[in-house]
Amino acid sequence: MKAVMEDCRRILNPRRVPPENCVLNGSYERTEFALGVEDLKDKVKVVLICPSALFQYAVLLVIIFILEISAGIAGYVYHGEVETEVKKMMTETQAEYTKSGGDKAKVWDTIQKEFKCCGVSNYTEWKPQFENSTTQVVPASCCKSTSNCNGTEADINADKIYKEGCLTKFETFVKDNVFIIGGVGIGLAFVQVKMISRKSIMGSLFSVEPNSEN
Repeated sequence: MKAVMEDCRRILNPRRVPPENCVLNGSYERTEFALGVEDLKDKVKVVLICPSALFQYAVLLVIIFILEISAGIAGYVYHGEVETEVKKMMTETQAEYTKSGGDKAKVWDTIQKEFKCCGVSNYTEWKPQFENSTTQVVPASCCKSTSNCNGTEADINADKIYKEGCLTKFETFVKDNVFIIGGVGIGLAFVQVKMISRKSIMGSLFSVEPNSEN
């Protein structure tokens, strides 16, 4: 076991320097590759046999697990506040749709196409963003079909665009899939608990009691 601990110390405090003759004979790149492979093998050893690394890894998993549970509880308790913040964020990005350089516009277009919605609460919220346009009043991504629809007033009158807001659509999606989302969360938490238990057992198996070197 003392040898195991010494190996851990060597891994955690590597001192590898390529020999000079490797540089002189032109094989430095091969040497760098070999050292990289050794580093990778050492990292695997750290996770498998080093008690301190196992303990740190277990602690990290515990922290992640606690954060996940806390986030779930906070999302349930502060549902109203979360909805308000999401609506605020969507409204702010919507206001920058035509002047954000394309990034936020692409996000909005993707949301509206995937959720089949238009605007935050409804399609009328887009009109101020297109006040300088002579024909368009909503993004083309609000169209139900890409053919013969450009987001004009005529398209709205012809019922060619989605009129329901994306916030409502998103809330409906979450409610309809709450059990799936919760199940995935519980599954991940269970896996993490199993990993924590396994790492703790391995850490106890490979732990070494301190003893005097005299």
